[in-house]
Amino acid sequence: MFIVCFSLNIKYYSPFIFYLYTDIFKLMSKVSEHFGLAVRNIRKRTGITQEELAHLAKIDRTYMSAIERGKKNPSIRVIYQLSQGLGVAVSDIVHEFEKEIKTKKEDKK
Repeated sequence: MFIVCFSLNIKYYSPFIFYLYTDIFKLMSKVSEHFGLAVRNIRKRTGITQEELAHLAKIDRTYMSAIERGKKNPSIRVIYQLSQGLGVAVSDIVHEFEKEIKTKKEDKK
């Protein structure tokens, strides 16, 4: 956390700021995981492999794997390329992402 605060040029920070940044990073991590699961769900429904999708989307297969595992946050350009490779609209990926988040929230209840 010190590195993050240092990069934000905060010399003196309270425990509150530390916990705030910790929560933000946890949230972003979960968002990436949900997005990756959404892409994986659509890919499996279309019946193509990660490697095939990576080729169709013109991205590296290891990057494709990292996206599906929630380890990378794709840019809007990459999301568009994924939609083209999957043969769906970007909005379909976003809709699947929203369904994934709702499913996880309901599982927690």
